[in-house]
Amino acid sequence: MSTNSIQKPKTIYLEWMDACSASGWQNFSVDSSPVPLFTVGFLIKEEKDYITLSTTTDKMGQFNGYMTVPKAWIKKRRNVKV
Repeated sequence: MSTNSIQKPKTIYLEWMDACSASGWQNFSVDSSPVPLFTVGFLIKEEKDYITLSTTTDKMGQFNGYMTVPKAWIKKRRNVKV
């Protein structure tokens, strides 16, 4: 099969803010700010409120390792040309 006939998913770059959490006893000097993150992945699913990216996918639509990010947490989104 020619690799030109494979339907490749979009590749997406995200800059987003993740929640911060801790367990156990803490003092108030701990920085509990949201964490800025940078992610590149294959677009697996997009809904009104969230986007799901995977790290690896195949030509049959299966994927391995995925992450779902609420759109409200996304600060920047770009399509990546591969």
